[in-house]
Amino acid sequence: MARQTALEPAGAPIRHSCGRKVIDRVGRSGMPLIDRTGQRFGRLTALRHLGWRAGGWECRCDCGSTVMVTGGHLAALHTTSCGCLKPRPHGDARRGRRSAEWRAWVAMRARCGNPNRPDFQYYGGRGIEVAAEWRDDFAAFLRYMGRRPSAKHSLDRWPNPDGNYEPGNCRWATMLQQRHNRSRRAQ
Repeated sequence: MARQTALEPAGAPIRHSCGRKVIDRVGRSGMPLIDRTGQRFGRLTALRHLGWRAGGWECRCDCGSTVMVTGGHLAALHTTSCGCLKPRPHGDARRGRRSAEWRAWVAMRARCGNPNRPDFQYYGGRGIEVAAEWRDDFAAFLRYMGRRPSAKHSLDRWPNPDGNYEPGNCRWATMLQQRHNRSRRAQ
């Protein structure tokens, strides 16, 4: 429990038996509340305790925004920023699901760029690449390709099945169309 030693003046901060400075309040568990004011947790700096009903600690992120975080989440480093480090969505999600065009774009990039994929040998392993303007820009891919006409369509390299994924060599095609557009590699 918290105690004040005889060596400390009356106005000195109260310290826990482990040596941590505590706020002159008791938490829900009956243990003294550890003063986290000024401490850093990732990109967050604890500013002040807001009380249990308010949700814990007011913290300022390095980006300048303020967020409320529970003391347990700070201590365990479950929350280390206001959310500014989360990847920003591309804006092409419907009801929380990535669109079919987005999934096709991600799969195309992975087939050509991830040697750990089992199908890499048929794409990136054969030298097939994604055009530079599409590699890191989903919006450019979507502008050129447009929306998939139906759920029966998928991305196809055409007219050259051995060519790269690039403008002029891609289309949305049905399975039947893709069957007629097979690569000349050993099958």
